[in-house]
Amino acid sequence: MSKLHPEHEPKPVRLQFTFQIAADWRERHVVEHGTRPAEKYTLAVELTELDSPALRRRWLDAHRGYDASPFFPELQRPTDDRDEVLEALEAWLVGQERRPFEEVMEGWIADHGSPRLRTAHERGYKVNATYARERAKAEFPLYWVDTNKSAGWRERTDPSLEALALETGAEDEIAATEHDLEPTIVWLTTPPDDLVQSLNRAGANFAAGEAVRIGGYLGRYALYLPLAHPREEA
Repeated sequence: MSKLHPEHEPKPVRLQFTFQIAADWRERHVVEHGTRPAEKYTLAVELTELDSPALRRRWLDAHRGYDASPFFPELQRPTDDRDEVLEALEAWLVGQERRPFEEVMEGWIADHGSPRLRTAHERGYKVNATYARERAKAEFPLYWVDTNKSAGWRERTDPSLEALALETGAEDEIAATEHDLEPTIVWLTTPPDDLVQSLNRAGANFAAGEAVRIGGYLGRYALYLPLAHPREEA
């Protein structure tokens, strides 16, 4: 009986990082010691040295984000504390994800935002949800945007002709925008908060059923068009 043989024995995985050290720490070092320290430090992490799968997963995810960015992450000071480095790296990655979203948001608000949205944004208030709602209303007026990740759904098998027609319409709507998104038919089990509030105002109840879902809207939200509860166009 034939057996499957590996080409080689398992090899340890080594993750390599380069960090930029904060300018204020380097300045303090010059003042205190009279020498100029290196601007960049490197760190190698051997996954075999980590004692839990969860920790190895965190480092792997961080390294993927690190590889995808053209910038170096910043450390406030050189340190051999791997937990401190990982926390700083993960915080930096969150900032990298936030930056393009905020840049796009600022441009859209300036060109298309309502007076309320523009004023709140100019005064420094957090307006992510309002921005998402206004933009979704402009680009996908029949859809409900899930700004709180409150919606629940499961895979839909054997979708109806009506749902397939909505999915085709969604593809056409996406093609008319600048977004690279893909719709899919799901079985919506829990409605997004905005739909809940609309149903409450109307004294109506939510009915689970087929919906078109568009994930990744603006890089962080999902849009839903339930067959039973489409959003009314203004």
